Amino acid sequence: MLYPTLRGICLFSAILCAVMIPELKAQGTVRVMPLGDSITYGMGAGQAKIPGGYRDPLAQLYAAGTIPFLFVGSDSGNTTPYLVANSQQSNEGHTGYRIDQIQTNLNAWQSSATPDVVLLHIGTNDILNNINLGTGVGNDTSTAIARLSTLISTLYTNKPSLKIVLSTLIPIQDARDLYVKNFNAALASTVIPNFTGQGRSIVLVDNYANFVLPDSNWDTSKFADYAHPNASGYAAMANTWATFPLPMVEGIVFTPTTANGSAGLDSSVAVNLVRNGQGTLGSVSAPTGSISGTFPVSGLNDGSAAGSSNFTYYSVTNAANGATKMPDTVTFELNTSVNTSGYDITSVQVISGWGDHNLGAQRFQLLLSTNHEEYINYGTYTNAAYVNDGNSSFRSTVAHSTGTLARNITGVRYIFMNPDTSNGATSTGATQAVSSGGTVIRELQVFGTASAILPPSPYLFTAESSATSTGKDSAIAVNLLRAGQSTLAGVTAPNVAIPANFTIAGLNDGSAATSSKLSYYSVTDTANGAQPFPATITFTLNTTANPYGYDISSIQAISGWGDHSLGAQRFQLLLAIDNGPYTDYGTYRNADVVNGGNSSYLSTVSSASGTIASHVTGIRFVFKNPDASNGTASVGSSQVVSSGGTVIRELQAFGTPSANPSPYLSWANVTYGLSGNDALPQSDPNHNGITNLVEYALDGNPVNGSTGQTILPVSQIVANHTQLTFTRYLDRTDLNLTVEASEDLATWTDLAKSTGGGSFAVIEAGTTITETGSGNSRSMTVVDPVAVTHPSQPNRFLRLKVFR
Repeated sequence: MLYPTLRGICLFSAILCAVMIPELKAQGTVRVMPLGDSITYGMGAGQAKIPGGYRDPLAQLYAAGTIPFLFVGSDSGNTTPYLVANSQQSNEGHTGYRIDQIQTNLNAWQSSATPDVVLLHIGTNDILNNINLGTGVGNDTSTAIARLSTLISTLYTNKPSLKIVLSTLIPIQDARDLYVKNFNAALASTVIPNFTGQGRSIVLVDNYANFVLPDSNWDTSKFADYAHPNASGYAAMANTWATFPLPMVEGIVFTPTTANGSAGLDSSVAVNLVRNGQGTLGSVSAPTGSISGTFPVSGLNDGSAAGSSNFTYYSVTNAANGATKMPDTVTFELNTSVNTSGYDITSVQVISGWGDHNLGAQRFQLLLSTNHEEYINYGTYTNAAYVNDGNSSFRSTVAHSTGTLARNITGVRYIFMNPDTSNGATSTGATQAVSSGGTVIRELQVFGTASAILPPSPYLFTAESSATSTGKDSAIAVNLLRAGQSTLAGVTAPNVAIPANFTIAGLNDGSAATSSKLSYYSVTDTANGAQPFPATITFTLNTTANPYGYDISSIQAISGWGDHSLGAQRFQLLLAIDNGPYTDYGTYRNADVVNGGNSSYLSTVSSASGTIASHVTGIRFVFKNPDASNGTASVGSSQVVSSGGTVIRELQAFGTPSANPSPYLSWANVTYGLSGNDALPQSDPNHNGITNLVEYALDGNPVNGSTGQTILPVSQIVANHTQLTFTRYLDRTDLNLTVEASEDLATWTDLAKSTGGGSFAVIEAGTTITETGSGNSRSMTVVDPVAVTHPSQPNRFLRLKVFR
């Protein structure tokens, strides 16, 4: 069976086209945000609360289905035992809030909770308080509707694949109900058609109808007061919300303990990547604050939970015997000496708790690192609040609906937080009588396999691997970026060097002899004008004398300060070609060399071919916050108010002027007669929505646009696999093409890549590539390795990324 889907949509003006493909068979936990005012929170008459509002009965209705879900939000008030026991107490119900007040806080709430579905009931307080509702004529609410539309647009801007269930307002039992009726009518006639016309996933449910009788009078049996439901009214709302079925999503699946038992889950301890003695484990760092003589830190991963000597206990408040106050951070660095590409993680587990010591509701944050880079947050998880149930333990499993939680992982970090004291963590028994709760960890486990060897990078990176008192300042040499060289047109950089000690001129002044020849960027010090990371430094090369740009052979960063613990220097490198947009050329990290005297560390990016890139017109460094666990917690007495950062001794680029125009520039200037701004790769001189760079890659016409949308990639489903079809041209030797996949338009996975006009190579295992044709053009078909089963509910995307 063949299912046609959408033709490519250009998402970002200069570099790519994206194609939406249908939903995957695998099922993740749907994150649902109840969003609104006191009716979402669950208020009744006056200051009284209806426990759980509509959220408790709705959670039970959802739980009766087959799709896992989780209520999310920054508030956990007005809950019930059922909601707490099932970790469903979170919400964004804010008593008294109007639309504009929700708007003010929306970005922070949505960023933190990352919902897949939003249940939205808002506008009642705007009407109750007569806040700028409309024109003032009749019962007009057009201005309030405009505010609501802005709020919904923000939700979609933050997450284009979001699904919104929008509710009509419930009645107000006085004359203001005429405004409610107008507001509700506009939801159906204006708001819903506007967003569905944009391709957004939004539906309207009618909660107003739950509160009126067949004769159109208000059903007072469902009200607690003139504007709030009672328990019966909230139950009716839950039934209405539930008429919209939870969507299937691909994503993280969290499985907590769902039933208590005296035997506990110690039997789940198994061989895994982080067990002590396994060749896959590189190192462990953890607080040594377990209660001495009873609970050793080695109990974190010793492969046993047979007794207290195989547990690790972290206390909330007990500082006796060396115990550490929470939160407690445990980091496992995986062994990449043998498995250089890292590990594909299938699941991560925490076996924790102690039922008869009231240690339930165990809570932890999970972070993962790729390529030894910064740790990325994969969520915070809380186990069920089972207490007083024998010597029981509780297992938490974090996995992914696709079977792979993350790929190429080199580090796993847990941050154990203070369990909610209302959930039984206030007492730990006679043996820990001086304490008031905490976490007993039976075992931490990580399951997965070695990642497939990644295709070799076309770029070579060399960095310091040992401490040296002399440093690498001697590597400073005349180069394209040095101040005063005719090849340099300009420099832009944050002017945040600490005055009197460090100057911004130290970035490229050709010397590192003294502090005044260095530039220092702090992590946290905002005194004296310093600002936090990242610090972006851009060098614009001179194309007046050399109009075709420069062929770059190597780029260097000389950075760090050994005796001030400033190792682990990290920077991202980006290049601009033919005055086009900056393209990522990788992120690089120096060794964790500290306390090595007044030393600096040399990082060099080069290429086996001898040329990193040709026709380069700009070079950008983005210096990132070094990992504080790698020696950057101290910077010495002269910067005592700071806590780490980057000292840059010198930034350098070596190369020569390009002798001829790039193939792209010849195409733009000669073939189509473009000049000035019209010839830039990111320009769109024919205004057809396709940039010059995409027109060039796919053989379009940038002048009259006669080829139009027909050149864009096409997606279809064949034999339950989505494939992307497009044409590549062999003479585009200055282009790189990558086919990528995403489920949220934020995180992308490479499936296949072509470099310099060459053949495509598989990046993601299981991807298949078919190439046909002769001469200069090839018809390409790239097939996603993941099977699909629901063509009618697209929530995965493919794109062809074009870059140089």
